[in-house]
Amino acid sequence: MITAKAAVNSSRQFLQRVTGQNVSFSQVFKHFMTFARVSVDRFFILKNRLNQFDILISENEIFELVKKRGCMLVTSHLGSFDVMRVLATYAQDVPIKILLDVKHNAKFFTMLQSLNPDLAKQIIDSNTPAPKLALDLNGLINEGSNVGAMVDRCFPNENYVELNFLGHPAQFPTSAWQFASVLKIPVVACFGIYLGKNQYKLEFRLISHNLGANRKERHQIIQQAIQEYVQILEDFAVKYPYNWFNFYDFWKNESSCN
Repeated sequence: MITAKAAVNSSRQFLQRVTGQNVSFSQVFKHFMTFARVSVDRFFILKNRLNQFDILISENEIFELVKKRGCMLVTSHLGSFDVMRVLATYAQDVPIKILLDVKHNAKFFTMLQSLNPDLAKQIIDSNTPAPKLALDLNGLINEGSNVGAMVDRCFPNENYVELNFLGHPAQFPTSAWQFASVLKIPVVACFGIYLGKNQYKLEFRLISHNLGANRKERHQIIQQAIQEYVQILEDFAVKYPYNWFNFYDFWKNESSCN
């Protein structure tokens, strides 16, 4: 907090927008501390030391859908996505592959190869040429695997839609949604919420049973699905604000807290 001024400002901006109130130093400190705890936990989680954690899974009809057939699991930098990844490896009845831009996440990928080589093998490089990537994903889905993708951050030159988040326009990438539409598979939002101490909770929300559409309607259907996801993400951000781990100007040009 002393040295990362931009991150502190981004934390304050987010907390002010999510609460609608002025934000104190202690609130920003709690935000940083929550991120620190989850960041330390990930080393133990990625080493499959799950016995150190109390992880609650919301086992409902949506979770049963995820277990029975391949889905696109869309997640975000809210809470711990590592909980979902390792549970998929640990509990063999929920296989998950991770769609990841290896180039932009080189440090994480190197760390993962060191901590858990088997889990690193579940990574699918999103930089793979689109036709081959679509074929690879289709094969995995047909085998019953789920494909997880982070859909709350845009990389340079990535296609996106701009939607309101907490009352201000923000950019959300579209590539994972396009693959889901082409493959005509269910899309489920999932969140690994940190509850404090050693407790986490996995939550699932159904976005669509099938995003398939013809070329003419695809853009509109994808945008509607992303809009629904953004609303779910906003609901979780309001309910669990200290789980929000996007410590940068999420609203791009809107750097001031209005």
